Amino acid sequence: MKRHGLDLMARPAIAGLALLGLAACGTNDPIRSINYANSPDSDYTRDFMQWAGSSGPVLIELRDNPFPIGAAVVARTIAEASNGAPSGGIVTFTANPADAARPEWRVVYSFYPGSAVTSAQLCDESRQLAHRPQEGRLEVLVAFCNERYVIGSVGISAPPIAPGDTVGLAQLAERGMTDLLQPGKRGNDYPDKYPRRSM
Repeated sequence: MKRHGLDLMARPAIAGLALLGLAACGTNDPIRSINYANSPDSDYTRDFMQWAGSSGPVLIELRDNPFPIGAAVVARTIAEASNGAPSGGIVTFTANPADAARPEWRVVYSFYPGSAVTSAQLCDESRQLAHRPQEGRLEVLVAFCNERYVIGSVGISAPPIAPGDTVGLAQLAERGMTDLLQPGKRGNDYPDKYPRRSM
């Protein structure tokens, strides 16, 4: 069930992340997110996720780890926070590749992505990712991938997470997974002038 031609999300995501950071300044919600998609059908990503997880957990993968706690702890925290309500109960997640039923289908995280980083690059493990300085708001790009092809992605802007703050990390993961999979979601009630779109 490999999806070809899904690397249409080739435009940088950082512009959307910057808008999120600006928008967060005027709201009471510290975590903001925007849902990118290459299909106007909001169930598109959800349907593929449900298929990918129909035989077992979907893999959570980190392309980088800016936190002093180990990458295994970060990935496990994200996987545990993504289970249940954020995913609508349609699938479960794991940080252990050996436990993933279809490891080529995975949710990939990059923290503080550089200005030219795209979702397509995030899914392509052969690509090196550039990063911006780790200062100001925490910006995260999350992509649901099939091999190197993008199914859907979410940009998240959040307050900095203190070293070892797994609660803050879990809250970020919950928001990202909710917006990635919730039917009809444009991205944290984002206004229509920032619609779901291809990156």
